[in-house]
Amino acid sequence: MATRHGLPGLFHSRGFVVGGGLASFGANMYETFRQVAGYVDRILSGTRVSELPFQRQHGELVVNMKAARELGIQLSHTFLARAAEVIE
Repeated sequence: MATRHGLPGLFHSRGFVVGGGLASFGANMYETFRQVAGYVDRILSGTRVSELPFQRQHGELVVNMKAARELGIQLSHTFLARAAEVIE
């Protein structure tokens, strides 16, 4: 809907950018699920929850260049260099 009305869409996950959104910034869900699986394995193997280390997910930036072109937005090279993924 945002694209239809010429508005840039900023989202929390990569899937929206693949679907046509301009950009997303959020945790990599695949990495999150991988970490959760590791925690579940350790808990089921007898590790106490209090013994598990705290793990923090860092946000990743994903940009859709086709959406940027359609919206007439020029993104700086500095901004694109910070992106974990640029979709053409």
